[in-house]
Amino acid sequence: MISQANAINLRIQIGNANAMLANARAFVVEDAATGAAFGQAMQRIEALLDARSLDEERRSALQAIDSLENGLALARPNAHAKALGLDWF
Repeated sequence: MISQANAINLRIQIGNANAMLANARAFVVEDAATGAAFGQAMQRIEALLDARSLDEERRSALQAIDSLENGLALARPNAHAKALGLDWF
């Protein structure tokens, strides 16, 4: 969504991306590193709203999302995920 965001759909794409991050966050055991990675990704995504150069801020947001993805590879499912049977990830 962030890679396809433009001046016309930016707010919608940011909202969608934040919703996806919130959903992902709801299913993992959050430690300091994971919390920081989620926070950084959300901050970089929100920065798109005030960007002078959408391309530069987009790259920064995508890098933060990539870092979060790498961090989530080691994350464990929380009790909520287990109760829903989503502990296979």
